[in-house]
Amino acid sequence: MHPRLEIDHRALKIMIAVVAFTLANITSVLANDSIRSISEAYKYGGWARDVLVGAMFAVAAFMFAYNGYRPLERVLTKATAVAALGVALFPGEVEPEGSLTQTVHTVASLIMFSTLAGLCGVFYQRAKRKNLMRANRRALLYAICGWVMLASMLVVVVDHFLGEPLLTRFPRLVFHCERVALLAFGTAWLAAGHIVPWFTDAEERWT
Repeated sequence: MHPRLEIDHRALKIMIAVVAFTLANITSVLANDSIRSISEAYKYGGWARDVLVGAMFAVAAFMFAYNGYRPLERVLTKATAVAALGVALFPGEVEPEGSLTQTVHTVASLIMFSTLAGLCGVFYQRAKRKNLMRANRRALLYAICGWVMLASMLVVVVDHFLGEPLLTRFPRLVFHCERVALLAFGTAWLAAGHIVPWFTDAEERWT
């Protein structure tokens, strides 16, 4: 392999991690209001909407290009890419309750977070197989991130089917659950970039 790669997958992973770390706060600030979900940035238009749509297209582009090492990983990344486009192209928060656009947006959001959590499981298995000290630490981190993402979604879904008692008390419940899930997603992909020394053995490090 040529020592200088035309495209460095680790750099792309770090870029996606940065998107995940910043998306919730940036859309909230640009909307200039206490948005109740990240998708509500659509309602405010302008930079808030553009950042959200741009971020989803960036995630979709990376996931379409990233195949990983196993067939399952390829399926999960392609499903994530399609779901991210669904989130970007179907602005559910500006449509009436129960509309087709809103339904597609909601389903796409759930699929995207589910497949990202699934990728944490794939990363976990890969790190464990290396049988290295820091790779084992990374495996634990992947497991935590995956479960945090699933738990964040579960809170929103269960609350919805129970009549939204939590949402009534905490109007920004969905936003905060989305933010936690994105932070977990970003943390996992930052670790997957193999640049954090505590989670990366010497032979794995980015040189």
